[in-house]
Amino acid sequence: MAAAVHVALGSASTGEKFALFTPKAGSGGFFRRVLGPYGTRHGGGYLVPLDASLRACAALQSRGVELHAKKPIPETIKLTAWTCKLPNLYPYQRSGAEFLHSRRRALLADQMGTGKTPQALAALDSKRATVVVVPPVVVGNWYNETRRWRPDLHALIWKKPYPIFPAAGELHIVPYSQLPHDQIERRSRCPYCGRISVVPLEDDEVSVLQQQGKPWTDKCDPERGGLCRDVEGNIKSRRFMQRKEAWPEWVWVGEKPKCPVTLVVDEAHYCKTKDSQRTTAVRTIATQCHAIWLLTGTPLLNQPPELWSLCQIFPGRGGNFDDGAWDTFGSWKNFLEIFGGRKNFVNGVHRGYEFKPGFATPEARECLGSVMLRRMRVDVLPQLPRKTRRAIDVAIDARALSKHVKLTDNQLLQFRNWDDDQVLAECAAGGALSTIRKELASLKLGALTSFIEECEEENEPVVAFSYHRDPIDILGGREGWAQISGDTPDGERTAIVERFQKGELLGLAGTIGAMGVGVTLTRAANVMFLDRDFVPANNLQAEDRLLRISQERGVLVTVLNAIHPIDQRVAIILERKEKLLEAMQLHEERTEAAP
Repeated sequence: MAAAVHVALGSASTGEKFALFTPKAGSGGFFRRVLGPYGTRHGGGYLVPLDASLRACAALQSRGVELHAKKPIPETIKLTAWTCKLPNLYPYQRSGAEFLHSRRRALLADQMGTGKTPQALAALDSKRATVVVVPPVVVGNWYNETRRWRPDLHALIWKKPYPIFPAAGELHIVPYSQLPHDQIERRSRCPYCGRISVVPLEDDEVSVLQQQGKPWTDKCDPERGGLCRDVEGNIKSRRFMQRKEAWPEWVWVGEKPKCPVTLVVDEAHYCKTKDSQRTTAVRTIATQCHAIWLLTGTPLLNQPPELWSLCQIFPGRGGNFDDGAWDTFGSWKNFLEIFGGRKNFVNGVHRGYEFKPGFATPEARECLGSVMLRRMRVDVLPQLPRKTRRAIDVAIDARALSKHVKLTDNQLLQFRNWDDDQVLAECAAGGALSTIRKELASLKLGALTSFIEECEEENEPVVAFSYHRDPIDILGGREGWAQISGDTPDGERTAIVERFQKGELLGLAGTIGAMGVGVTLTRAANVMFLDRDFVPANNLQAEDRLLRISQERGVLVTVLNAIHPIDQRVAIILERKEKLLEAMQLHEERTEAAP
């Protein structure tokens, strides 16, 4: 039997018009993925705002779903579908703004340098409030862009202790570092009556209750003495572990919004770690918002579960975090199947999940397509210059090597037997190989300085990146140079970038983590990497600080690799990890190789 949907029009008590989509036949998971991004669940169907209903109908019809309308949609109503009328936008940016405006849950994943900020600003409703969560380095950029593109919105850089949710027509810019963690508390939901506890929940209390198997009632409904009773007055006695809703969750305890709020999360891949404080804060704020839009040029940094974590930011029915991901992918089991994942066992103990490199079924792209829009720069901006990448092997003076860098035969054999993930883990901060990699970066600094001096002789500005902090401090001390690192204050970062763009600086050095996102450095056409991040997408983000809409020249990317087993192995691993991004069509376009 063909999938079918019954469509009816109606109005809410506020006068806002809606379309109710009620599936008559077909898979429930299918309709969650298709209709979930446009509206909210209502009984057995989905309630979709009228301005998004036409797009929802088109999405259903494109998948072969039959639509049965109770009454035809009048032509006058069809004309109310929202179109972007903001001037000076590219056509693809207008369609991106319309994509965001028509959805309550959306992931705009256009490639870096295509202008996602103007698209998000163009899609905002001036009659609603807006909260924009951004990395500290781009706070000033968002403020300036808002004043440029949307002067009708009152933009403010939010600071404590003021309420985070603004009034209608206002836009609050909130740095990740200033998220109000003090207005979030861990609470429990009763497995019997569904009420959320008014008492904060501590970790040790969770452990005790799980061990004793007690019913989750002592924190619920204080008006009833902390106990849930049935209609006959008997205390319910179902065990804690029998209901998923009993698990603790984070609850917003700050001031509630006074009007519908749109939450925009810039560089949303910052929230890829499920249980981090940053992710928890963003997800909890999202439960109070009418619409959630995620912006990132790198939705997949490393492993597919990061996509699941991103979609969990979208709150589902009852504020349950998992519903956003379930609506997108159907279930965790289905997610594993479409991305080639399976449980990983070590000595019979479950140790997470592992995924086939580069594996993704067509269903995976269809699931992502229900919430995500991604366009590649080469497709939408063919006139933009391309990148040319060159890798230069740097010979290391054996006399300068310390005993830590000189690997013995046994150490070299052990290193070669490690798998890729173990190599990267040991190279990271605190790992066994981190000291070696840090010293290699310092030994390559002389070669990088020679390339920089050649550019300065030709009056060519240069941008230099490093994974480590010490080389950046040295480069930033050069005459006519400045640096951006994790310790650079937010306001100073914006001022440094503006000075560089105006031609007041010869060069700019920065760590990949602090300067690799959100800034525009199009004055330069030469970017040099002393060493690279272990995540390929982070390196691509940093490269594309130069290759943005205002760039008029081709960009030369220079990567220095030491002639040393560790540097050579890391370069090979990064190339392998790019295959997963390519398989999911989340990769950069192929760049030309320098001769």
